Amino acid sequence: MRAWEVAVKAAVWTSPNDVKQTFRNADWAHSLWIFDVSRNRIAASVNYQGTTRTGVVYIKEVLTHPEYDAWTVVMTKKGRGK
Repeated sequence: MRAWEVAVKAAVWTSPNDVKQTFRNADWAHSLWIFDVSRNRIAASVNYQGTTRTGVVYIKEVLTHPEYDAWTVVMTKKGRGK
């Protein structure tokens, strides 16, 4: 998790493509980026860097893989499917 944090802090993301270049295993699901980090999944939103603002990553959830599977079911029922 520490390596993920360091990589995110060093990243300059201006588009979704930049996220995928940094983390090839990242997926877009439920209107959030899903990062597979060790034994966990991190669900986060990304405000990309622009000419007038700094990029920010907001962590919504940190889940184990089984917790993520259950969370996905709930999110899909809420209409936030892939």
